[in-house]
Amino acid sequence: MAWLVCVPLAAVDCRDQEKPQADQPARALPVPINPPPCSWYAPTSISSTRRSPETPSYVRQFERPGWLDLGLEQRSRFESLENTYLFDGVDSSHFPLRTRFFFGIRNILDPFRFAVELQDSTQLGGQIPENPSTDNRLDFLQFFGELHLSNFAGLNRPLRLRVGRLSFDSVDRRLVSRSGYRNTTNNFDGVRLKIGEPVDDWELEFFSLWPVIREVESPDTPDRSRNLLGFSAAWRRWRIGILEPYYLFLNQDESAALGRSVHTAGMHLYGPIADSRFDYDLNAALQWGREGSAGRRAHAWHAEVGYTFEHDWKPRAAMWFNYASGENPDDDRIQRFDSLFGSSSTFYSFAGLFNWQNMINPTVHVSLNPGRLGLNFLYRAYWLANSKDAFARARLHDPTGRSGSLAGQAFEFSAKRALNSYLTLDLRYSHFFPGSFVDNQGTAPQSDMVSVWLTFNP
Repeated sequence: MAWLVCVPLAAVDCRDQEKPQADQPARALPVPINPPPCSWYAPTSISSTRRSPETPSYVRQFERPGWLDLGLEQRSRFESLENTYLFDGVDSSHFPLRTRFFFGIRNILDPFRFAVELQDSTQLGGQIPENPSTDNRLDFLQFFGELHLSNFAGLNRPLRLRVGRLSFDSVDRRLVSRSGYRNTTNNFDGVRLKIGEPVDDWELEFFSLWPVIREVESPDTPDRSRNLLGFSAAWRRWRIGILEPYYLFLNQDESAALGRSVHTAGMHLYGPIADSRFDYDLNAALQWGREGSAGRRAHAWHAEVGYTFEHDWKPRAAMWFNYASGENPDDDRIQRFDSLFGSSSTFYSFAGLFNWQNMINPTVHVSLNPGRLGLNFLYRAYWLANSKDAFARARLHDPTGRSGSLAGQAFEFSAKRALNSYLTLDLRYSHFFPGSFVDNQGTAPQSDMVSVWLTFNP
């Protein structure tokens, strides 16, 4: 997902305004970044945590005919990896290509709606073998029927019940995500119920899902051995911030290699700090359950504070801290946090070296938006929360803990520019400096990642 940070927008206070009555015309589908005059919506200042809209942003909702949703998006990317710690350390220059097509019907058959989204993911050239993170031939990304009630139970907010194949973001995308940057995309088979929308003072979300197993060539199939149950809510009447509690339960039955259950309960809270130009974003999560005969106790959190300067370029400076617990081999409990189906690239490492597990990760971030250009500069440092646990994505592990805990540091940069109404150009660069933990594992070169892509959305 491209990182383009915008100025925090305060919602117009609806406490002094009446909401439309139930017998008034139903509202159109919301466009979150352009809320109506009276809206409870206020976006977080961290664009990577903003959820994709219910209808993907590349889709055109036609007024004539007023029942048709249609969209096409093609992303062509060049990516170069040098001394990467992924894919067994191969150097590679390759071309990940991703094409999406969306067709939906609304209004004309209400309360019943329908949509299908296709995606083709292919990687050309390079030294990285085909795998489900890079290649997934033409298949259904989404295919669902929807029961849509514009004014559910007189609450003056919509209800959406979707059944079928689904792909969506939940809460701040750290645990359930549509995965924007990766060439392939997370999706699920199941049921999702949502009451409310971002302009409302509260929302509720429930789902029961089976993760879809992505196949390179053959049709994708749901993994019936794993079931993900979820609940989330949003409460926007609190003046100090928007409150989003959530609960997830992943159950893997014993027909799989190892039966396990993972309960995750957490809270996401964000908003401006009083009437200042400071803002904050917090997320804390606890996990418990079992893996085989072992109990699970893990936790993770994110804390961020930022300041947006008063200037036409909207410069924002921020500091944040990511933490996720790691495994202790001297203990009989599972203590490594499980990031489930969340995004990682923008949150933790442009190069994809880290995700939300066994990490201590302070970061400094500066962003600005001169004209139609979005720029981001980041410094990240990485320690292992437990030096006896692994630097998992690099496949490095010292169970004695004698290699230390400093995994490394990274300087990163990204740029995004809309060339016209149909084309957007993005650039990312990441340079990783290995730390003592990596040095003590053997060969420890510095690594680089460069990624440039063009997105076409007619």
